[in-house]
Amino acid sequence: MNLLKLDEMVPSTKEQMETDWRHASTHVATNVMTGRLPLSDLDPECFPRLESVWLDDIRQNLAYFSWINNREEAGFWSPDGVRQQYYHEACIEIRNLLVERRVKDRLENFVSVREYIGERYLDEFQRFNGEHSSSLTELKVRRLSANAARQMAEVLAAEYSRKFYENIVPAVEACDQEACIGVLQAFQHGGSLPGFPSIVTCFEASVAISFLDATTVQALWKTAPNVSKDTTF
Repeated sequence: MNLLKLDEMVPSTKEQMETDWRHASTHVATNVMTGRLPLSDLDPECFPRLESVWLDDIRQNLAYFSWINNREEAGFWSPDGVRQQYYHEACIEIRNLLVERRVKDRLENFVSVREYIGERYLDEFQRFNGEHSSSLTELKVRRLSANAARQMAEVLAAEYSRKFYENIVPAVEACDQEACIGVLQAFQHGGSLPGFPSIVTCFEASVAISFLDATTVQALWKTAPNVSKDTTF
């Protein structure tokens, strides 16, 4: 049967198409974060799509495919403990990517990322005050709204965004230690608080995974104030 004809016979609803698009975006974003598709291979026009995928979506995606790959052993109706273990392993996998050299990109490939961040989120003083800063902060505020009052959500979102975006460029290009600490501090507890949703986007995590120096991150996990490997991401 002609597949195009079949698609016309069984049309998708708007909600189904939106769900399919989210799943496809999460799949591509997972490939970017894990280094199978280098971030620098993407046109900057693709970066907003990565910003629409939360780090939590990637964790869930990795956990799901771990279950798929082991379903014969674990069983279809896996106990809660087994499912939680898959999720825990996905968290560890993503955290370890920060110090995994095989996924690191070349510094010269950071140019397009730096320009994208600078044009959208930084002002002329390299402060988080660019044209699209408010909309990005608002996205994170809405993400936190189920767990925090509006004022608290605004504080958390602004503090995370400032720490990440004002520090990521010198952390990558100059391997500036204070800037690296700022980025790692931003990533603690997913950019918010324990028990709150993570407000780290796939784009932000991918930039750090692709370009932060692995040796520096490894050392700072042991020595930097208010930084812990176990609470990163």
